[in-house]
Order: sequence, then C-alpha cells, then structure tokens
Amino acid sequence: MTWQDPEADSNGAPWTPTTASVARRWVVRVTGALLAGLMVLIVGALAVGWATGWRTHDMTTPSMGSAAPVGTTIVSRPANASDLRVGQVIVFHPPGQGAITLAHRVVSITSTSQGIAIRTKGDINPAPDNWVIHQGDLIGTVVAKIPDLGFLIEALPVLLAGTFIVLLLTNGLARRPRRAWRIGAYPVLVALVCYHFRPLDRVVLLDQQIGHSRGIATLVAAGVLPLRVTAIGGTHTDISPGQVGVIHLAHVPLDGAFRISSTVHLTGWWWLSLIAWFAPLLIAIIATRADLVTPVPEND
Repeated sequence: MTWQDPEADSNGAPWTPTTASVARRWVVRVTGALLAGLMVLIVGALAVGWATGWRTHDMTTPSMGSAAPVGTTIVSRPANASDLRVGQVIVFHPPGQGAITLAHRVVSITSTSQGIAIRTKGDINPAPDNWVIHQGDLIGTVVAKIPDLGFLIEALPVLLAGTFIVLLLTNGLARRPRRAWRIGAYPVLVALVCYHFRPLDRVVLLDQQIGHSRGIATLVAAGVLPLRVTAIGGTHTDISPGQVGVIHLAHVPLDGAFRISSTVHLTGWWWLSLIAWFAPLLIAIIATRADLVTPVPEND
C-alpha cells in the first residue's frame, strides 16, 4: 500500500508553491489577521456593553410588525422612566412576570403616586397591553435592530456541527477537489438547516372570522422572505416580513375550514440574492469538472 500526499496533484507529483499561491497565502494570512483583530474589538465592545447594562434580545413574536419582525435581534440600553417619550420602543418585563421579556412601543406616559406609569402596545396588536410598566419593570430602550440575526443564532449550533463534519469528510482529498467539494457542500448544508428551522416562509395567523357565506383571515409574515398568501378559493395578499395582510374567502366550505396556502414571492433584488446564493454551488461544480477533465501527460 502506498501513501499519497494530499497536496499532490492528480499525477502524484508533489505540489510546489507558485507566485500566485504564495500571494494567495499572504492574502489569506492578512485577511485572517484583520478578522481576528475585528473579532477582538467586537468581543471587547460586547463585554463593555454587557457590563454597562446593554443587552440583546431576539424577537420571537410578530407583535411589532415590520418595525421589528420575527428573527430580529434588538439591542437595548438602560433607561430611566423619566427620560422616555411616547413613540419609543422599550424592552421590559410585564409586571410580575420576570421570566418574560417583551419589546413594545410606548403609547402613553403619566405620573402617579407610585411613580411614572407607562402604557405600551405592539404595533400590530389591536389594543394596548393590559398592564402598566414602572421603573422596576423597565430593561431599557431599543437603540439598534439587526434583521434576521435571531434566526442565525438559533441555527448556529447546527451550522457549526455541519461545518465540522464537512471539513472532516473532505480532509483526505487532494487540494483542488477538497476545495471544490467544500464550496459545494456549504450551500447544501445551509439549505438543510433552512428546511429544518423554516426561517424563510413562516406565516402567523392573527385573526379568523368565518360567517355563513364568507370568511376573513388576518395574518403576518414571520420569516425572512416576502410571501404570497392565498385563501383557497378566495383572494391573495403579498406581504413582506412583519407586514400584515388580509385575505377573503367568498364561499366557506361546509366543514367551515379556512384553507390557506403560502408561497415565496420574490421581487426585485430578491432574485439577485437568489443568484448569489447558488453561485458558490455553480463554481464548485465547474471547478470539480475542471479537475476531472485535466489531461494526464503520458510517461516517456
């Protein structure tokens, strides 16, 4: 049994560095150093922020609509109730429910014998919350929003485990096939994760009214992509993440069921994003094919 160097080419000849490969390695090292420095700065900023009361929270319900759709990570900083104003989005614990954290908009501020009383409301909720917030319930005001980061945080453990498996399975391949297979495997891994967690096409039904002859459903898009939601046998609505839509059913079936279907409805730059999504897979296929058709010189 003979051992073949993983860095050897398809003819078994040892791989020797070229000017281009040396330049690529230099670029990789410099990029790695810059990324490492950036990570140190980010970790340092997070540590300082956490020590001074700044917090991050993931939106898991659609109550704030398009202002903070499901999957958005919001950043809050400490605040005094006396500094709040109507229209601000705050993060708080409902009174007596310390295990629950919400982010709603301030709709009124009044002074009472118990201090400043704050009323809140979710942007797409039909009525204000049925509680009053005081200073002890307040976590802070929202100062930043990062769309869809919450979905990534949710899927990150699976993505890291899948990446480790891909690296392990391709470690014994030669240099070019190894790179091509890894580039091709990552989009497949992400697609499987999306299929499992379904962050792209979520729909939440907010309200449903069914009468003797017609039905009305109110719903909101709670995923990453814009959707077209259709009432089977009725109307449809196109909604973006966090947007509320209404669909009508002219004739309700005898069983009284309101059947709804949803499909991804891409427009404009979403198509460019889709092309960019599949670009690494196409590059991997082309690179792999080039490796397979590389001619082998005949021995003298």
